[in-house]
Amino acid sequence: MNAVDLLASQHRQIERLLSRLETTTMKRHKEMLLAALAEDLSTHALIGEHQFYPAVRSALRSEDAVLKSLEDHLLTIKRLIVEVVTSAADDANLSGRLDSLKECVDHHVQMEETELFPRVKTLIDPAEMRILGASLEVEQSRLEGRRRPCGPASPERPTGRWRRSLVRS
Repeated sequence: MNAVDLLASQHRQIERLLSRLETTTMKRHKEMLLAALAEDLSTHALIGEHQFYPAVRSALRSEDAVLKSLEDHLLTIKRLIVEVVTSAADDANLSGRLDSLKECVDHHVQMEETELFPRVKTLIDPAEMRILGASLEVEQSRLEGRRRPCGPASPERPTGRWRRSLVRS
């Protein structure tokens, strides 16, 4: 999968999680969704910072206002992730924090998909995009593997089949 397609698929996954969080009322389910959201957003931010944005910056050969803005979004998103994850699932302020996070994520996704991705597709050769995508997938797998708890998957440890069932729409 090429890098842009991989990042766009992560966007869809994150959007599904945010949507599920808006509708769930069960505390335990909300906790599992929050953990999955934090993992997915963190992974997306890290592979963007470590590989995708540096590759884009190199292809642009100059500083770019859109890229700088997107990097700033990632800093804000990471701060908001910490606020959300450290909140109890029944915290009265959690809804406001999630709204702020969703607004920032929505803006970030909109900018990436409408302003950055189309430019990247013209700047970076399709073969290089596939190589970059493979590299992003390797880092994503490494990050996800590092975060997985020991022991079998269960509703309390949402990995594998259990985790996938959390985010189905």
